[in-house]
Amino acid sequence: MLAGMTQHETDQYNIQTCKSIAFNLQKIAIGVAYFCPECGEMIYPVYGNEEAYCHECDKTFDVDDLTRYTMKDYFECCSYWFRVSSELKYQGVEVQVCGGGPSVYVNTCTGLVELHWMSDSAVYAMSTSAIVEVNKYFDEVYRRKYESRIL
Repeated sequence: MLAGMTQHETDQYNIQTCKSIAFNLQKIAIGVAYFCPECGEMIYPVYGNEEAYCHECDKTFDVDDLTRYTMKDYFECCSYWFRVSSELKYQGVEVQVCGGGPSVYVNTCTGLVELHWMSDSAVYAMSTSAIVEVNKYFDEVYRRKYESRIL
């Protein structure tokens, strides 16, 4: 339980954390996540709008002037574990996106964002498009790292 929060508030906070990560992955997967040019935060347009608003900077930007956020950007500094078949073919990945309290994992085998913090835990389902795009990115990472060694 988080300091100063009831168990119910802690549970809601943990679920919201998982939901936020799943939401960000969905935005990246469908190509509508961008870097704020001022602060570097992830921003996205609201439903078909051609502008994206940054809450950190309190500014609006034209999406045509922004750089897209990619799976590589999101997962660049994360630890990950590949799931492979007995034939050493890529099957999925588990990626630690946060650690040290809470620990949060993106797991394409279960399709869940999973949070663990002492005795507390929470999960939230990722969209199919997010799972597909995360797998596409990590399948390529796996191939670059290990394919030449496997053959």
